[in-house]
Amino acid sequence: MGLLLFHPYPIAMNKHKTLILIAALFPAYVLAAQPIWGFIENKGQIIDQCGRSATEVRFLWPTGQGVNVQVLDNGLSYDRYRPSVLYPDRSVFRRLDMRFEGASAMPRMVVGDTRPDRMNFIGKGADVRGVRHHGQVRLEELYPGVDLDLRIVDRSLKYDIVVEDARDLDQVRIRYAGFDAMRVQDDEIIFTLGED
Repeated sequence: MGLLLFHPYPIAMNKHKTLILIAALFPAYVLAAQPIWGFIENKGQIIDQCGRSATEVRFLWPTGQGVNVQVLDNGLSYDRYRPSVLYPDRSVFRRLDMRFEGASAMPRMVVGDTRPDRMNFIGKGADVRGVRHHGQVRLEELYPGVDLDLRIVDRSLKYDIVVEDARDLDQVRIRYAGFDAMRVQDDEIIFTLGED
């Protein structure tokens, strides 16, 4: 059994333009509305804003609060969307990427808390049926001896970095991209995403 690091700093989405993340290597929470479906497996039904297949997205959690959390092989993306001020029939997307530098290119994805129902995605060229969704996804061996455990708990995303030995943390390097400004406040890193 590995050492489980726990640090309850929040990630929160401000209604305007601020996404708050915790500093460096510790677990976090995303404050969101009732989870709609959990982590939805990508079986080809997930597309990007240009209509192309988003094969790099392994799982997607639509929070219902204008943020989608994408689980990738090497990290997470927080995709914020809202109606455009200039074009009300369109949405504006901004994305904050959290990448694990030097991590395994293909960590093993292990799911848990699998929901009993299945989803079907039909329309606009898609016909994907029987898609499963889960309350937990673990990226095993993200680094040697290091796993990333993602869970939806109490309408929030929680992630823990699980290590075999505390010295294994020395391998972990996180790079953030896609923000306009960043500041440190207390023990939090606060990222500002610009407007359209």
